[in-house]
Amino acid sequence: MTSLSGFSLFTASRLRVAAVLFVAFFATGCVQIQLTMNLGPDGSGVTQIRLEMLDQMHDMLENMARQSGNEMPLLNEERLKAYLADNAGQLRKYSNTSTDGVRVVDVVVYVKDAAAFMDATSNELMRLDRSGAKARWHLMNTEMSQAFAEMDDALLENQMQMLRTSLSGLNLQIQLTGPQITATNLNKISDTTARFNLDFDSEIGEKTGVEAVTAFRSLLAPKYIDLTGFQ
Repeated sequence: MTSLSGFSLFTASRLRVAAVLFVAFFATGCVQIQLTMNLGPDGSGVTQIRLEMLDQMHDMLENMARQSGNEMPLLNEERLKAYLADNAGQLRKYSNTSTDGVRVVDVVVYVKDAAAFMDATSNELMRLDRSGAKARWHLMNTEMSQAFAEMDDALLENQMQMLRTSLSGLNLQIQLTGPQITATNLNKISDTTARFNLDFDSEIGEKTGVEAVTAFRSLLAPKYIDLTGFQ
């Protein structure tokens, strides 16, 4: 899984993080990503990113990045500091620990202009479009997800089967808090907070046929949160 584009911190280049993670999942499976974002009325953002994975996956990601000539800022404190400095961000907390073969990376990042930071770093996976006091936060509104969504059921099911093993064990939790939420197609917790959760195994991986395809299409659908109250 920025202040608002946590996934982009895996690679400092324009590589799509999804592609990197898919390869790693085939060998290791199971990753948990928690992304908690807080937008201030002034347009700033503070985000906590918590990543939990096997040490084997951590090492694989580092090796893949090294071989391709790219960096993985999120997995190294000094690289992350440098990356954030280049993108007008500040690192407020960093922890990277391993216990019993499980790696946990816990990061807190601050940015003064969340919309600009996301635009520069998120590779379109997340985006914040702001105009005056209003803004819309986007998730999964990408060319890749749109291409999948436009496939007929048979082709989409074939693609899903190819990804099923690689995505097994994926657990993604994203929570965004802003000045005031006016509309969203996510789970609205309160007037200021909305949440998106994905447990791939229970929601898609364990299903078959039409039920699985329908669930996969739901995952690919663009997610949004409309906000107001910015200064």
